[in-house]
Amino acid sequence: RSKIMELEKLRRDGATRLMFWQEFAEDEVSCFITSGDAAYDADVLTALARGCEQPKGYTDGLGVWEYPQHDMKYVVGVDPGQGKTTPSAITVWRFEQDNEQDRAIHCATKNTWIDPEATASAANDIARMYNGAVLAVEANAHGLAVISELKNVHHYPRLYYRRDIITGLESREIGWLTTPRTKPYMV
Repeated sequence: RSKIMELEKLRRDGATRLMFWQEFAEDEVSCFITSGDAAYDADVLTALARGCEQPKGYTDGLGVWEYPQHDMKYVVGVDPGQGKTTPSAITVWRFEQDNEQDRAIHCATKNTWIDPEATASAANDIARMYNGAVLAVEANAHGLAVISELKNVHHYPRLYYRRDIITGLESREIGWLTTPRTKPYMV
């Protein structure tokens, strides 16, 4: 009943039904699929998500689909949250060539309600566990605190430095930015 009242309020305020599902998600799958201005069809993503395998195991809250292999290179992506109102997501990926195309293999995910300092600590531990993976942190808002912790407290050696999206040249800025200018390149 309260969701119906909220939906009516969003409609009166000129917001869309999509905004309702972003703010009042039904579960941990739909909260990520329907947030913001979706670039992909939400129904297709929901069907794909429901067909995913469960993790093979857990290590300190990290869902693991593929444990680290000593001869592999990994990338850890961090989408930092505030901790009180938004969760942090840490994902581990490896890439391989399949029929001359790069293929991303999802290895592990930690999605939890922790503050930026704890996010940095968890990301540091996970990246070191995955062979000293390149650590790519979103540099918006709470990400700046995470990057500072990784650099100055944990002294993580393999932080991702953003590249100019036009020239491809590496900059001196750590992390990636999600802005209206960069979002089309990520999608």
